[in-house]
Amino acid sequence: MALLFVMGEAAHAQSKKMVIPKLKGPEPIVLDCKPLKQGTFKTTLDGKVTIMKREGNIETDYLDGSKVPAVYTIKWKNDCTLVLTPTPETYKTHPEIRKGAVFTMETFMKNTSSYTQVVSANYTAAKYNIEVYKIK
Repeated sequence: MALLFVMGEAAHAQSKKMVIPKLKGPEPIVLDCKPLKQGTFKTTLDGKVTIMKREGNIETDYLDGSKVPAVYTIKWKNDCTLVLTPTPETYKTHPEIRKGAVFTMETFMKNTSSYTQVVSANYTAAKYNIEVYKIK
């Protein structure tokens, strides 16, 4: 009996012309990620602070006060998505970085004082949301 009721409702709905009201509200905000292309940034992941410096197509990361930076080449997919590839020297100085690793950082929201990004790597399905603060 319930199945007949559902089928009858579906047939009736198809015969009626549906009018979808236009919702009123603010226009979508276009995310401006250009301030993320150059400068010095700070983020925290698992209680460890990372300072990231971006100049041209190079990013230099200092993890948790380390004096030995991890250096990456930057390739911008679009204004809000960048791909980081470790340099050969970084593999030597940071053996914990997997050979062939590529990291993608996609910015999807601007907050009052930070940007929210999703960070992923080509060797795992794990993704992390991080807050990035521009400090210089």
